[in-house]
Amino acid sequence: MNISATRTISILLALGLTACNDSDDGSTPTPTERTRDHAVAEPAEETEEAEKPEEVEEIGSPDQAEIAAETQTPRTEEPITEPLQEVVIGDSETPVVVENSEVFEAEPTDSRSKESGFDSNAWNSAIGLGGGAGGKFGGSRARAGNEEYSRFEEHGWQSPLKTPLSTFATDVDTASWTNARRFLLDAQLPPVEAVRIEEFVNFFRYPGLSALPIDRDFPVAVATEVVACPWQPAHLLLRVGMATERIDAEDLPPLNLVFLIDTSGSMRPDNKLGLVQRGLRLMVPTLRGVDRIAIVTYAGNAAVQLEPTTGDRNQEILPAIDRLTAGGSTHGSAGILTAYELAARHAGEETINRVVLCTDGDFNVGVSSEEELTALIEEQRDRGVYLTALGFGTGNFKGAKLEALADHGNGNYAYVDSITEARRVLVEDRASTLLVAAQDVKVQIEFNPSLVGRYRQIGYENRALAAEDFNDDRKDAGDLGAGHQVTALYEIIPVGVEPPAPPVDPLRYQPEAEHESEPATTDEARRNELAFVKVRAKRPGAATSERREFPVGAEPTDPSPDTRLAAGIAGFAMLLRDSSFAGQLDWDGVLRLLESIDSPDPRGDRAELERLVRAARDLVQTDPRDR
Repeated sequence: MNISATRTISILLALGLTACNDSDDGSTPTPTERTRDHAVAEPAEETEEAEKPEEVEEIGSPDQAEIAAETQTPRTEEPITEPLQEVVIGDSETPVVVENSEVFEAEPTDSRSKESGFDSNAWNSAIGLGGGAGGKFGGSRARAGNEEYSRFEEHGWQSPLKTPLSTFATDVDTASWTNARRFLLDAQLPPVEAVRIEEFVNFFRYPGLSALPIDRDFPVAVATEVVACPWQPAHLLLRVGMATERIDAEDLPPLNLVFLIDTSGSMRPDNKLGLVQRGLRLMVPTLRGVDRIAIVTYAGNAAVQLEPTTGDRNQEILPAIDRLTAGGSTHGSAGILTAYELAARHAGEETINRVVLCTDGDFNVGVSSEEELTALIEEQRDRGVYLTALGFGTGNFKGAKLEALADHGNGNYAYVDSITEARRVLVEDRASTLLVAAQDVKVQIEFNPSLVGRYRQIGYENRALAAEDFNDDRKDAGDLGAGHQVTALYEIIPVGVEPPAPPVDPLRYQPEAEHESEPATTDEARRNELAFVKVRAKRPGAATSERREFPVGAEPTDPSPDTRLAAGIAGFAMLLRDSSFAGQLDWDGVLRLLESIDSPDPRGDRAELERLVRAARDLVQTDPRDR
């Protein structure tokens, strides 16, 4: 599985070895985050502040005061040399400047960096990346600064007469939730583009899904439920939940892990490289003698800090972690080649082969290298070496780039905002992070036009597939790890309920009957089905998928704890996005929905969710611009 010397040299020449953006002194603004459990207050070390954070109105509730008291950490920021950040939004050729949440057009500029020749617009286009930030609540909304997020529009209403099928790939990324949590704990609302509803929903564990029996003939268990929609009582809410079998970490196949760690100047703060080191120190004692771990760092150059070493040799692994230091520019391409070379040495069909990228996201790749990098990641994916991306820190975070890299590498993407999250990703949920239980999982739902007037999917905007992709096993889709859970939500307007948008004018040159006629079927059973859910999945390593089908009854039921939780989380995310689809929902309505859940909360995730909802409510209510 070694990459040939010829290919390595050609890729290196294409990628270029010119450094980009970061300086030796780490001049990118990087406020220090907490690297501790959010629920435990610890004294913060006093540091000088180069720039005071924006003032926030007096906290208006005991809950918000509790959060602020527990989580306030003084910021350590380097001097800001560029007060305005130009970002490309959507497909616009005119850059915009984001300053204090105000967006305005800027003079056209060449997106190619003078220092490196790196064309950021070409890279963004290659991986489907936009940027920017927006939304109201300007006094409380965080500035985008140097951080980049994909801009997208929420799914709109669809008619099942014209678009009867909704098809998407599953998504187990959770970074949007932990990143938004970071903003809220810093007494700021997250940028609108940073809020992805499906990643909020899929961060949480659902007891009902955990209890689903797994069919030995199909790797994914599926459950459906229809209830009254909490934010539009005349509408319905369809929940489709999926889960794979959970496996204990000690039962995992041998691990072949290469950690590719950004050690450039921007990674110097404790909530970046320091948090990477702490997470690795938590993981190392759990490794076994059959596991192997290697460490590659990249800044101006790539370096092997730890050759592939068996997991029982802690006396060699821990000092290598301790020696990591940050400094220099960011040049990720040479590092990723080295990481794949090391992974190939011990890769095998019976091992979990994974490169784990740890960075703040400023992954510069050189001139004309975007397609080469993507091709390299996909080539290694096809050889069985997957890529997981872990994001760290603030001020320079490029979440959309990391998500795109992980998607190309058949891996998952998470944002680590605390030592608690590091433990969750690298220790507690390591099996689901590393072991693939089902590949290329796709979902297709057909809606019954005799009962459904309009429908819309909530989230998954960047996971949509064409209808014909569902039956095409060549089409790559989402992978589910061992013990992963995935939830998809649809809001449905029943036939006879007035849609929220005005109808389209009648067609002039075509008979309306072609589009608005009654469905051809008269089968009574189908008249009682609201929708028909189809799921495809491959067993790991298989070339062909298997399929299961699940009819959805039309009668709504009392919402289960799983559906209450998913609906509450989705409603919270819509409010954070200033969504026009939030209907009658407000912050207190989200809290009432969450407080109505009668089920255990063993990890305290739901309690933390309720605290953050109160924090967001109080930030909005105390925004001076709304007075």
